[in-house]
Amino acid sequence: PEGYLIITNISKNHNIGNMIRSACAFGMKEVIVVGQPKLFLQGSHGTAHHIKIRKFASLEEAKEWLHERG
Repeated sequence: PEGYLIITNISKNHNIGNMIRSACAFGMKEVIVVGQPKLFLQGSHGTAHHIKIRKFASLEEAKEWLHERG
């Protein structure tokens, strides 16, 4: 099955890059970022260029998008 990492309610923006790097290591299809107007990619070590990152304003929008894909 396809895997998605959903990142929401992050208190420290610099952790996003580390999570993206982990998502690549675990073979996730996409990273879904909710409610972050600006992404800080420090810590991703370039892996952010190898995985699709999709942004949503709310968790409800992300849930709807995922539900449409089954």
